[in-house]
Amino acid sequence: MCIPSVLPSDPSRSEMSTPSATRHSPEPDAGPLTGRTIGDFVVGRRLGRGGMGEVYLARQSSLDRRVALKVLRSSWDESAPEPDPITLARFEAEALAAASLSHPNIVHIYAIGIDQGIRYIAMEFVEGVTLRDLLDKHGRPEPRAALEIMRQTTRGVAAAGVAGLVHRDLKPENLLVTSEGHVKVADFGLCLRPELGQSKLTQPGVIPGTPMYMSPEQVQGRTLDHRSDIYSLGVTFYHLLAGEPPFRADNAVALALKHVQQPPPPLDQLRPDLPSSLVQLIMRMLEKAPERRPATAADVLRELDRLAEIVGTTTTLIPADATTQASALALPADSATSISRPRRNSPPSRRLAPSVSPASP
Repeated sequence: MCIPSVLPSDPSRSEMSTPSATRHSPEPDAGPLTGRTIGDFVVGRRLGRGGMGEVYLARQSSLDRRVALKVLRSSWDESAPEPDPITLARFEAEALAAASLSHPNIVHIYAIGIDQGIRYIAMEFVEGVTLRDLLDKHGRPEPRAALEIMRQTTRGVAAAGVAGLVHRDLKPENLLVTSEGHVKVADFGLCLRPELGQSKLTQPGVIPGTPMYMSPEQVQGRTLDHRSDIYSLGVTFYHLLAGEPPFRADNAVALALKHVQQPPPPLDQLRPDLPSSLVQLIMRMLEKAPERRPATAADVLRELDRLAEIVGTTTTLIPADATTQASALALPADSATSISRPRRNSPPSRRLAPSVSPASP
């Protein structure tokens, strides 16, 4: 068994992908692009920023609608790091992958382009919070709300699976929850189509993703299919129901070892009030061997739908006192965690891979 070496960074952060909703500053501000027109988009206030990119609220002139406009800083800011070819490929791949999907539980991509030398992606503007923020501020939701969040998330992941996409970075930060009771899967910057491989989107020797939510086969750098996303969904749903992820560690290497070697703490010990069929489903999703998990997200959804018929559902997914923020998508930034394949007789790599991470609060 080979566990790759890992950069000494936050294991809850991804190597490339960012949380789907940016972590905004309390008062979003005017940025250097505010007031400019880029393509068909009039740029408004800045929603968030990272080391390599920024996200703005903008208005699409031709359709008179609000959008989130994600731009690479190096297009106009000489002080910003110049993105390498892999970062540029991922920037484009995120747009092309999500644009190939049309589903109410997936954030829509409207356009990708270059104007005045500025690379941009225009995407659906979602008023909401990330599931991670919801858990951090309000704890685990009541069972009916949790079940509805799981069902809608699984619908989005199932749609991606039917299209042949493996997300590779499913986690609470990449799920947007709105006050209207909708859940949207976001940030397809790390997704892959198994039949096409991943060479141009992956830096040699680096395994992209977020160690806290990675499948055992992902942390070991093995070939992935849709069952890897099933495991990551299982970790996310465990976190949602228990109020904490199944595994924690001080560093990403130790966390990777737990995913590969240790069984998760039984969910029913933390939540004895949950239906046994729900607990069993989550624990099957967390099986180490892919063949022991549900084969597809559609299989998971069928079981969740049966549970919903018994437990009931609700559209109140955000507590009334929760603060709803304007949410946009992933920001290329300068802080990340990656898992690197070790060289023989060499120490763990300390080289940062190209990354995307949330804007600082």
